[in-house]
Amino acid sequence: MERRLSLPMVARRARKRSTSSAADALTPCASTVLPRRVSRGLLSLLGVCAFLGVYLGLTASSVSEETRMSPGLDDVMLDLKMDRVRDVWTDETFQCLGWRATSDCNPSGRRDLSGDRSCDTAISSTMAGYCEVRNRSSGATFHVMATTCRSIDDDVVFTCNMARDFTDFSLLAAAYKEPPHIAFDMPASPPANGIVMSVYEDVLPSAYAVVRTLRRLGCKLHVELWYRREQIDPQHPLLQELVAAYQCTLREIFEPTATHFHTKPYAIYYSAFQNVLFLDSDNIPAKDPTYLFESREFVEHGAVFWPDFWHPRNTLFNLQPQSLLWQALDMPYIDMIEQESGQLLINKVACLPALRKLMFYSGHAPRLLDALELVWGDKDLYRLAWLNTSTPFYMQPRLPAIGGLYDPSSGYFCGVAMLQFDAAGDVVFVHRNTVKLTGHVSETPVLSHMQTFTGDAIADYVVSIQGNRMGQSSCFFLTSKYIVTPVKDTPFATLEETAMQFAIEGAAAYPRREHDHRQWLSHHSLLLVLVVLAVFGFANVAMLRMTTRRFWLQQFRTKRKNSVPVV
Repeated sequence: MERRLSLPMVARRARKRSTSSAADALTPCASTVLPRRVSRGLLSLLGVCAFLGVYLGLTASSVSEETRMSPGLDDVMLDLKMDRVRDVWTDETFQCLGWRATSDCNPSGRRDLSGDRSCDTAISSTMAGYCEVRNRSSGATFHVMATTCRSIDDDVVFTCNMARDFTDFSLLAAAYKEPPHIAFDMPASPPANGIVMSVYEDVLPSAYAVVRTLRRLGCKLHVELWYRREQIDPQHPLLQELVAAYQCTLREIFEPTATHFHTKPYAIYYSAFQNVLFLDSDNIPAKDPTYLFESREFVEHGAVFWPDFWHPRNTLFNLQPQSLLWQALDMPYIDMIEQESGQLLINKVACLPALRKLMFYSGHAPRLLDALELVWGDKDLYRLAWLNTSTPFYMQPRLPAIGGLYDPSSGYFCGVAMLQFDAAGDVVFVHRNTVKLTGHVSETPVLSHMQTFTGDAIADYVVSIQGNRMGQSSCFFLTSKYIVTPVKDTPFATLEETAMQFAIEGAAAYPRREHDHRQWLSHHSLLLVLVVLAVFGFANVAMLRMTTRRFWLQQFRTKRKNSVPVV
């Protein structure tokens, strides 16, 4: 009996020794918890670096700059014959087959099978080729969305799954019917001619200054101020003063899609005026613009537009022959100066087909042109809609001058405003689109000089940009063929000072509740910081708990071994 009892005792003692050894073996593990955590952090960092390396390797251009910038690719895209999809796709008919890559940045070039991608793979600017899609019903295949290495901006990507919206875009535009406007605020007998502006609270001092300047210049044209209720209270005292004292009417925008830049086409289309002069809220008239409605250019063409700084040989917005824009709009490339939409003169009756096309370009969802960054806001939508409907318009031939600051010692010019001319060569609009009128008493003048182009060819009109010069965040300037003139020697010598004073008066009479805006920003900033900290905190805690849990499980298993009952 004693022997039978002694066996378990021996076994138990043996277990104790083995358990002690196991505990001793685990002791180093406890001492290596911190290094393991550090090593996991290093491994995570290495993983991130590896991911970035792979990403950069995949997205880096494998095409030489010489190939990418080859002038011959312009001719390739101009002569390109892409398949035309005749009908709007349905869920039953559309099938994406994938991206078909080609070599040498040429969508008509030799096929590069190794570069083919699936329908949901991001296609970047360095990848040339086209999307292949299929009609499930007919079996027909189509090659669409053909690109060179310059068809989209460097920071833009798309997938071939977007080919459905892409080919539908021009078809839907042709059949577009504008939604009815809810016009509770429509005047009973509006005048034929008038000025239209779009306003929100941030630009109210500037808009106030523009209206006051118009009245000071002797302009008696009625002004419509279009607004969205979530952006500004129609009972705002400054708006009510403009209505009561300066012949303005408030018009509310109800359409959900008419936001940001897209409020402008909406306001023009649904304005009570037949003939509309649209002005941006930071565009100061240098003379009474009433005469523009009687000008030969407007009477004969029905629309007058003004040029921008940019053209296909010097474009900030990639509007050149290889752009994907022309396929999206189903129209041939047009070699002309880009448009500046700070002022627009339109006869709505004469231009109705173009206005309908404009409303689609501006309001249709999904916003394909915005998603692919094929245009900048509403800037060029007007001329594109007019061109695509063969509607006449007159583009002012005089290229814009630049207003800004000038340092005679260095010869450096810092442009912050666009000066537009009329047909007689007089400055009619001063668009302070870089440095806005805020109404702050600390605001200082920024238009001491104007830089005017003296060349003849548009190709010689080259505007460049530099930042952080002469106290300004960005400076525009002509690089050659120009003269610099002091603003004090022009007919609008006191225009900026007067407009600034009007803005200050408006802001001082009805000060904004600045703290509300700052509080809104701080809440969102704080939320962003908290989200980032929460993500990193969760990742670190999860990693620590995983390490600790494994160590605890090992300890737990050891304790279970130590607690085996003696039977």
